[in-house]
Amino acid sequence: MSVEYSLYKLGCSINTYRNKVGIGHGRPFIPEISKEDSKIAIESMGMIVELLLSKLKQDKGTV
Repeated sequence: MSVEYSLYKLGCSINTYRNKVGIGHGRPFIPEISKEDSKIAIESMGMIVELLLSKLKQDKGTV
């Protein structure tokens, strides 16, 4: 449960950062995000998605 909560907080933090720098909002400027930060954000969201999909499969009984 602790890991799930930590991943939830990580997802919220990434979303807040994404909104702050303007990624994906169609703004007319280049976002100020480093390649390293964007890579970490993408990989982190991938981990969160993996967990969610795993939970979904467990709930449906298709492990």
